[in-house]
Amino acid sequence: MNSSLPELNLWSVAGEIFFVLALLLGLLWVLKRYVQQQHSGRIIKTLDTMMLSPRQKIALVQAGDKVVMVGISANHMQALGEWSSADFPSSPDTDTKATQSTFQTLVSRWDNSKS
Repeated sequence: MNSSLPELNLWSVAGEIFFVLALLLGLLWVLKRYVQQQHSGRIIKTLDTMMLSPRQKIALVQAGDKVVMVGISANHMQALGEWSSADFPSSPDTDTKATQSTFQTLVSRWDNSKS
């Protein structure tokens, strides 16, 4: 059975699909780097978050020289506590364990102050 359509070569199609996927992954990588550069000079930064349930979480937000613990639900946000930035490590990205221990310390301080 002769057809006027060219024969599909499996390796050619696989190569084209691989090329398109590699191009998409490269584009995503570039966009991620661009977004990180855009956010690096911001005044407000999220230091850490902790999920309490699917619709509730606690976040540590740094704004200038203050760090605020914020409770976040589906319909509401509330400041739970406020501290000086001096109580936190200078770079949470490089010192994750220090940030986590500081977060736990602040949560326990806040919990003790409520009792």
